[in-house]
Amino acid sequence: MKTITRVICFWSAFFAVFFLPPANAQTGVLNPDDPVVTYNSSSPPATPAYGTLAKWVRTKRVSFNTDSYKAYFYKGVAFRLKFPKTYKDSLSNPDKKYPIFVFFHGIGEKGSIYDNEYQLYHGGQRFRDYVDNGTFDGFLLYIQSSSGSGAFNTAHYSLINELINNYFVPQIKVDINRVIVDGLSGGGGATWQFLQNYPKMVAAAMPISAVAVADFDPSDIAANKFTPIWLFQGGLDKAPSPYTAQQCVNAYKAAGANISYTEWPTLGHGCWNQSWALSGFPVYMNKAHKANPWPLNGRTEFCPGDPISQVLGVMAGFDGYEWSKDGVVIPGASSNTYTATSLGVYACRIKRGTEWSPWSPEPVELKLKGVTIPPDIQPNGFFSNVIPAPDGSTSVELMVPTGYATYSWQKEGNATVLSTVNTLVATTPGQYKVRVTEQFGCSSEFSNLYTVIDANGPNPPPAAAGLIATALSKTAIKLDWTQNNSPAYNETGFEIYSATNVAGPYKLVAVTTQDAITYTNNDLLPNTDYFYKIRAINNTAASAVTGPATAKTQADVTPPTAPGNLKIASTSRNSIELIWDESSDDVGVYKYDIYVNGVKYYESDVSQATVYNLQHHSTYNLRVKARDFAGNVSPFSNQVTGQPLSDGLNYKYYTFTGTWNQLPDFDLLDPAATGVVPNVTISNRTQNDNFAYLWEGLINIPVSGTYYFRTASDDGSRLWLGSLGSTVSPYSYSGTPVVNNDGLHGTQNVTSSAMNLTAGTYPIAIAFYEQGGGESMTVSWRTPQTGTSFQTIPNSAFADQAVYNGLPPSAPSGITA
Repeated sequence: MKTITRVICFWSAFFAVFFLPPANAQTGVLNPDDPVVTYNSSSPPATPAYGTLAKWVRTKRVSFNTDSYKAYFYKGVAFRLKFPKTYKDSLSNPDKKYPIFVFFHGIGEKGSIYDNEYQLYHGGQRFRDYVDNGTFDGFLLYIQSSSGSGAFNTAHYSLINELINNYFVPQIKVDINRVIVDGLSGGGGATWQFLQNYPKMVAAAMPISAVAVADFDPSDIAANKFTPIWLFQGGLDKAPSPYTAQQCVNAYKAAGANISYTEWPTLGHGCWNQSWALSGFPVYMNKAHKANPWPLNGRTEFCPGDPISQVLGVMAGFDGYEWSKDGVVIPGASSNTYTATSLGVYACRIKRGTEWSPWSPEPVELKLKGVTIPPDIQPNGFFSNVIPAPDGSTSVELMVPTGYATYSWQKEGNATVLSTVNTLVATTPGQYKVRVTEQFGCSSEFSNLYTVIDANGPNPPPAAAGLIATALSKTAIKLDWTQNNSPAYNETGFEIYSATNVAGPYKLVAVTTQDAITYTNNDLLPNTDYFYKIRAINNTAASAVTGPATAKTQADVTPPTAPGNLKIASTSRNSIELIWDESSDDVGVYKYDIYVNGVKYYESDVSQATVYNLQHHSTYNLRVKARDFAGNVSPFSNQVTGQPLSDGLNYKYYTFTGTWNQLPDFDLLDPAATGVVPNVTISNRTQNDNFAYLWEGLINIPVSGTYYFRTASDDGSRLWLGSLGSTVSPYSYSGTPVVNNDGLHGTQNVTSSAMNLTAGTYPIAIAFYEQGGGESMTVSWRTPQTGTSFQTIPNSAFADQAVYNGLPPSAPSGITA
């Protein structure tokens, strides 16, 4: 009996909501305990009177539980609203208010007014969990566009403004100063537009994969430069391109605006999941507040003694402003900006009508910056700092790391600035130093001194004597010398210079430790003459040069091992791709030589090569040899025999933004990726929406007879078939396909007319695109062999069959026992 009573009460409430005319701006409609009613097409609810906020329905379309998103309807728009985790506990606290996260879906997630669920497809589960686990203690608002294009417009923005101001703020404790707006793709564009239409409402904007030139119009930048904006962009996205995103960010930064930018180098358009997963994303949401000031250009640190004149600001256009420093109200500070002239903690509050906001939850602290630690100077490369040097150099290039804002190089004892970049070419001996500054940073002290030594200076060390060079192996030469064991001025080390010609040029290859009497030079070429000079150096001068001494590395007469595991990786109708295991050699492999039917065709630096210009269906014997730097050649690899055959489909993969109502002309587009696959597949896509494929290749018709082709796709697809025996792709944007399953739709089958085909090979092209939502693509056929049933076209249909032409493989040679 109790169960029956509950059911009657539930349906009484349901019918009262849908069939009785509620008053405008009524209270009690928005309730965290509202049941979520699933749409029944046989008994649809009556559409509420225009302007009436009402409980509504949803159609289950996502795989996760969405019951905590309550379903509502207002002015022809269905939306879902999730209440904060602590909402019911806060009802006894009239001062408790909550932020609200407003999300704009992509155009692929549009739906009828009875859908009211697909807008949750991207991100709905993640943000549900953020609320449920306490990461974000606020509301989530997901409205759904039912427009034909799936895009949002000014009517949607006006509706959100009304909902927040007329219902959410007065009825369910939403904080008008904490409205966060996010959206992806087309919804990212809506994020920008909502910010531009209602700038005083947005506390933070987070557009993803969406930016246009209009979004960084100077007037919009001026209006929104104090509002936090975080733009996310795929590095491989073409619409918008990273260039456009970077131009936008640069324009905002030039105005000193509060903008952040994250670019995903390896992602295309669909970078939203990675962006939402950033640990800083919910932190950014939680910090957003309209009364938080922003220091122009983000500067908050100052150097001791620097004059301070930092503009702090919040959005203009409110009804009043107050500023405080260190908790004390600043008299006369009543504008949306305040110029701070001293260190301290600055906060602001804004007035809407007669109501003041709280003071800034995130005030700005202006403070002293720590001193920049100057980097140590070092030579730019392996060169001697004792000039002139045996390699002929009379100067040395000095360097410190890049990335500092300014550089000032000087020679000790002289205030003349010698360079203002990160390098300096020192042409005279002496001590050099550099001072650097970071952006907004303090000027560092000068670096430690770096000494460029005069080779002809005082107190030189004695020169080495008795230099001899001895070949140790094919790749190593040992140097030995004697030194003065009781010098008046000892060396700090010996510089070793080498050349392959007695006249040079010589190159510095090593600097030994103090008192060294030997050095081994490794990684040399075999059977090669090397010449060596050495000189002793210390902190004031250099000795005379000793040498040259010469030695010749041992000859290399050992060939590399044979390449192993040679196999055919792929083929086309005029090429065969080979791969193999690398050879080993005691010196090093220099090249691989590829032999076709006993004749050397190609060289390769790596263990892979593609042999081109082959005849279709001809048989080829292929082997590989390795060659080392001395010209020694390995035995042959194992032999593989193959034919240049069509093997799979060549694909072109595309990503896009905006709305495609049908397949585009792929001849006008640049693919994001290309390759070969054994069959039609979308498993190698990089994103789940806004992508397309064009597959081209050959299809084998096994027997003559009547054929039907079918595509099952979500969204659109087409299939073209060329002429028997042709190898030219039949793809044509304006041509008539044999299967036309184009347009925006869920998974549906479209079948060709009956086609009488003669057994043989035909060129085929298949195109597919996915706008948004779910995605699927399969190609099947009905053949004389399958009867009345359709079957997925097998991989073998897209691969040539080998022809056994009776040619035996070459006899092996070089066999020893």
